[in-house]
Amino acid sequence: MSPAVAKTIKRKAKKKQKVGEAVRTDKWKLHPTELQHQYCLLTVSEYRKFVRALIGIAYTHWHQMVDMSNKERLAFVETLIHPTAKRPSVKYEYFKKAKHKSVLKFPSYLRRAAIDNAIGQVSSFVTRYRTWQSGIGNRRDTKPPRLTADTDVYPALYHGRRSGHST
Repeated sequence: MSPAVAKTIKRKAKKKQKVGEAVRTDKWKLHPTELQHQYCLLTVSEYRKFVRALIGIAYTHWHQMVDMSNKERLAFVETLIHPTAKRPSVKYEYFKKAKHKSVLKFPSYLRRAAIDNAIGQVSSFVTRYRTWQSGIGNRRDTKPPRLTADTDVYPALYHGRRSGHST
């Protein structure tokens, strides 16, 4: 991103934020039944499996996505994994022939959130790895960062706006 574009983005962000404007936060207690609790745990488990597989795909194709915007990256990864009527064959059949058919039933907002999460994990790793390679701020015995696919990510269990995207 060029410095001029970065300045424009910062300027726009400052315009939206009003000085002294209070931010409202609500805290709600949930009282799920045991069955609802089990469904939530299963959803989180499936989401994490999905993200774990997507991290490998995002890292494999990172060299193609490095100059794309976040929205373009999401669309690119989606074309690799998600078959549609116009695009019945995809590069990664794992998601089509998954052991658990729950992957096929993922709502689009959860699928896109998982893709965003995986791309974010890979982007962070690549940045940390390049910083490590350059030697900036490292001790001599510092080990290189690792790309970890086993992360404790949680899905947003609501349908709506997320990360500036609309579903």
